[in-house]
Amino acid sequence: MSDSSIFSPQTSFCSRCGEQHQVTANFCPRCAMPVQSQFDSANNPVNASPTRKVGVGLGVGILLLPYIFSWFTLRQGHTTLAKTLSFIWLGLFALGWATRSNEPKSSYAGASQSISSNSYQTNSNTTESPKQDLLRKVTIDFKWTKGGFGSIMIADFTITNLSDYPVKDLDVTCNHFANSGTKIDSNSRTIYETVPAKGKKVVKDFNMGFIHSQAARSSCEITDLQVVQ
Repeated sequence: MSDSSIFSPQTSFCSRCGEQHQVTANFCPRCAMPVQSQFDSANNPVNASPTRKVGVGLGVGILLLPYIFSWFTLRQGHTTLAKTLSFIWLGLFALGWATRSNEPKSSYAGASQSISSNSYQTNSNTTESPKQDLLRKVTIDFKWTKGGFGSIMIADFTITNLSDYPVKDLDVTCNHFANSGTKIDSNSRTIYETVPAKGKKVVKDFNMGFIHSQAARSSCEITDLQVVQ
């Protein structure tokens, strides 16, 4: 009886990929696993997984985005050195990012704030109404005494108009203070007179109305006026 298997060379199977190959072969024809290593003793097993290399793509990924690509080195086959280096770089990257986030705002922000303040000041000056401009340029000086048995304020006013427009009908408010400095009273009256542009007007013995008996000093200011048309 003939048996073709007697004349066939002895075969075996690759322990990695299962490919059948001759016993006398040095490498598996499919995965190139050394045949001799498949017959090592059980006390010294061979690691079937080859060592992975960190390719160019993975290396660039770890360099630019370590918080994503460093974890790829944890796959089986990467060396301890590759894992260590990738996670050291991940730690340094995270530390640098945290330090940058905690840095104070740049001086440029302060410069912008300063520019904004100057712009606001300029805008406030340019939006000043004509009447506000007149109120700054029309000033009042005064002297006063008490009349009517010490219950009436009698004042002499000198009004100076430094503006380019004649004004009239000036509202004057006087605040009165006691010797202690406490404000205790105030009076408001309208002086129906005309003050020429770049000129003065003196108003004597003007009756400002009732005043507190303990008023010791006063301050007066023009609160409103009209421009002569």
